[in-house]
Amino acid sequence: MILSASYAQESKFTILDLPKSLTENANSITKSESTFVDVSDSGSQDVYYTKTITILNSKGNSDINAFAFYDNNSKVKKLNATIYDALGNKIKSFSKRDFRDVSAVSNGTLYSDNRVMYLDYTPITYPYTVVFEKETTSKTSAFIERWMPIEDYLSSTVRSTYTIKFNPKNKPIFKEFNFDGYTITTEQKEGEMSWNAELLPAVKHEYLAPNLNEITPMLRLYLPQFSLQGEKGSANSWQDFGNWMNTNLIEKTNDLSSETIEAIRALTANATTDEEKARIVYKFVQDKVRYISVQIEIGGWKPMLASDVDKLSYGDCKALTNYTKSLMDAVGLTSYYTIIYGGNEQTDIDKDLVAVQGNHVILGVDLNEDITWLECTSQTSPFGYLGDFTDNRDALMITPNGGIITKTKAYNAEESTKRYTINCDIDGTSVKGHLNEHSKGVFYQEASYANTMSQEELKNSYLTEWRHINGLSVTNIGLNDDQDNITYQEDLDFTIHQYLSKAGNNFILKPIVFSNSRALVPPRTSNRKTPFIIQRPKTVEFLISYTIPEGMTVNTPEDTLLHTPFGEYTLTFSLKDNRLSCKRSLKITEGTFEPNQYEAYKSFCKTITNKDNTKLLISTL
Repeated sequence: MILSASYAQESKFTILDLPKSLTENANSITKSESTFVDVSDSGSQDVYYTKTITILNSKGNSDINAFAFYDNNSKVKKLNATIYDALGNKIKSFSKRDFRDVSAVSNGTLYSDNRVMYLDYTPITYPYTVVFEKETTSKTSAFIERWMPIEDYLSSTVRSTYTIKFNPKNKPIFKEFNFDGYTITTEQKEGEMSWNAELLPAVKHEYLAPNLNEITPMLRLYLPQFSLQGEKGSANSWQDFGNWMNTNLIEKTNDLSSETIEAIRALTANATTDEEKARIVYKFVQDKVRYISVQIEIGGWKPMLASDVDKLSYGDCKALTNYTKSLMDAVGLTSYYTIIYGGNEQTDIDKDLVAVQGNHVILGVDLNEDITWLECTSQTSPFGYLGDFTDNRDALMITPNGGIITKTKAYNAEESTKRYTINCDIDGTSVKGHLNEHSKGVFYQEASYANTMSQEELKNSYLTEWRHINGLSVTNIGLNDDQDNITYQEDLDFTIHQYLSKAGNNFILKPIVFSNSRALVPPRTSNRKTPFIIQRPKTVEFLISYTIPEGMTVNTPEDTLLHTPFGEYTLTFSLKDNRLSCKRSLKITEGTFEPNQYEAYKSFCKTITNKDNTKLLISTL
C-alpha cells in the first residue's frame, strides 16, 4: 500500500528529530501512526496499520504493541517490523515468520481458536525506534478498530491518523470522546471518513484518576449492518439489536431435555414463592456446574446449548447464564440474559452506540416486578449478590421484545459496611480482647475469601493485614458466612503485647485499635491535571470498649465531626464507671472530583489518620 512507502521514509527519523515538547514525562514517542479500516463490504473488515515509535527507556518497551490477533474467521496477511538505533541505523528486521505465535487465552479456557502473533525483541540499547506494519482481514465487522492516539500513560504522539472506508448505505455510527483541548481535524467524503491528531503530549498517571480512555481522545465506531463471524446482524436500535441477538444467538440454545425439565420441576414443587423457586434453581446450578471458557467460531458470543451444559456440567458465562435461564423458564419464572462489562472498575454499555458490546453475561430474574441479579459463573456467590465485579453499571438486557438498557444493583453506603466490634481489657501494658468483624455489601466479597483458607492461613492473613500493630497475636478464629442475609462475620481473640506506653505511674493508650487509616492518605501531587474518582460509597465503623483498671481513670476528648464532599467522619468517647467506649465512623461518598479538590481530599484523609491516632492518658485517681 501507499501507506507503507511513506512510513518507510519516516523510519529514518533519528533521536535528534524528536520534538522536545513531547519528551516530557514520556517513556516512548509515537512519531507517526496510521490506521486504515475497510468495511465497504459489511461482511468483512480489512485493517491496514503502520506505526513508527521511539522507545526512550526500558519502561517504554510495552508501548510497542507489535502484535496481531487471529482465529478461524480472521487471518494476518502481513506482519513485519524493523528496528533502528538512535541515529536511524537499521539494527534488525522481522518478517511474519519471525513473530511468536501463541494461544491468546488464559489457562481457564478449555478450548479456543483465538491466537496472537507478537514481536519478541530484547533491546540492547536505548533509545531505539520500531517501524511496525500489519494487515489483517476478518469476517467480523461487528467490532471496528477503535482509535486512541494516546495509547498509554507516559507515551506521547507526534501524529496519528485514522481512516475508515464504508458503503455509503451503511455509514458507521461513531462517537468522539475527549477531543477538546487537542489538535484533531476530521474529513468526510462519500464512503470515507478520516481523523488526524497531532502533537499529543504524554499523560502522567495520577492517583485515583479515571481510565486513560476517559481523559484522552478516543473514537469508537460501529456499523448499523454488520457481520459477526459470518452471521449477518442489524443494529438500528437497542430493541432491534436485542431481537437480533435473541433470534440468532440465544433462542435456539434453550434445549433442555424433558428429563431435566421434570427434575427441576420436582425440585421446586414445594416452593411457595417465586423467590424460593429461583433460589432452588440457582443452588442447583451452583452444585452441578463449574465455570470454564469455551470460545470457538461464533462461540465467543453464542452460548453453548443448554443440553450440552447439562450433560457436561461446565460452561462459560454465556453458557451458564443461558443454562440457568433455561431452568428458570422450565419452572415458570421470567429471566433475562444480560450483557455487561465485568470488572472492578464500573464500565457502562454505551447507550449511544448500538452495537455488540460487553465482556460478560449475567442473569436478571424478574421477581415481583423487581430484577434480582445472579452471577451464574460462581459456585459460591449468594443468591442476588453481584459484588464489585458487575455492580452499578448500564447493561443490555435481552427480552422477548428486544434489547433494553438497564442498571444493575448499586450498593449505597448503608448497604456496604464493615463494622468492627472490639471489647478489650487492659492488662498492664498489654491489651487482650475479642474482635467481631461484620461485612456486607461490596465488603462481603473480599471477606468471604476466608472460606478458602486454613486456620494457619487465616492467622497469617490477619497478621499481614494488621502488620502495623506490633506484638499482635490472634487465636480462636471463627467464621460465619450468612448467605441468606449476605453478611460475613469473623471472630477472633487477640493479645497486643506492650500496646500501652508508660508515663510514670500513668499509661498512654491509642484507643482506635486495628484502624489503619494511614493507608487512606493519598500521595502528594503537585499541579494535578486529571479529575479523581471515588468509585463506591461505603462505611467503616469501629465500636470499641475498654475496661479501665481499678483505681485509674481517663479523660475523654471532645467529639469530632467532619462533613466534606468526600465523606463524613465522626469520633466520640464516653466513660461510664470503669468502661471506656469509643465509636468511630467513616462514611465515604462516591463521585468524580475536580483536580483542584485533591488537596482538600488529602487534608480530609490526613485528619482522619490523625484522629484515629488519638492518644488518651490513663491516670491514677
